Amino acid sequence: MQGYVNSMGTNFFIQDFAPGAVVPMHISHTVDYFLMVSGTMVSFTEQGDEFTAKAGDVVVRKGNMHGWRNPGPDWARWVAVILDAKPAVRNGRSLNEGMKESAEGPGGGGSGT
Repeated sequence: MQGYVNSMGTNFFIQDFAPGAVVPMHISHTVDYFLMVSGTMVSFTEQGDEFTAKAGDVVVRKGNMHGWRNPGPDWARWVAVILDAKPAVRNGRSLNEGMKESAEGPGGGGSGT
């Protein structure tokens, strides 16, 4: 596993996002727990679904293509716990396989913008 979590690892961190900050569309093979401490973050998916997480909300994610943005006007802060996990499987295929296709498919990039 590359990125925030080493194989069989766990990571805990606090992260701040300036107004207008964007976390690009991505998929991670982890189980992610986010506790919103302050501000607001909007999560978006490849299907165009969006939801808003505000202070006190908890978001749990595993194996879906998603991104985040801070709509402002204030800074946002979350506390995150990220656990290593096996890739999610959809229709008998690892989402790791589908990730490359999504990023290279129509519209390309999977940036969420």
